[in-house]
Amino acid sequence: MLRDGYLYGLSSNGALFCINARDGKTAWTGPQMGAGGGGGGRMGRANFGAIVDAGSVLIALPSISSELIAFKPSEKAYEEVAKIKVSDSQTYAHPVLSGNKVFVKDQQSIAQLAIE
Repeated sequence: MLRDGYLYGLSSNGALFCINARDGKTAWTGPQMGAGGGGGGRMGRANFGAIVDAGSVLIALPSISSELIAFKPSEKAYEEVAKIKVSDSQTYAHPVLSGNKVFVKDQQSIAQLAIE
């Protein structure tokens, strides 16, 4: 996810990161999300996730933890605003934003959350 000259992503070991898009230098690496990591999730699947721009925050949804994480888009340091468990099973689809609502699909259902 590119915002204000910085790339935000999720590494194969499950850590959020921020990289300067101009020079490729790592600005920060956040804590490892969820259990496991190391590139091999449940049943040998790689750890991956989605990051979407929600205005004043970025929202990350790592597949391995199924926790929706809101964090500030800053190149200075990782600053978590909120974290909520949205599913008991892994999520593979990107979260969808519509107004102040977030829709999250797991293997069996779709959840709707409100952002305040």
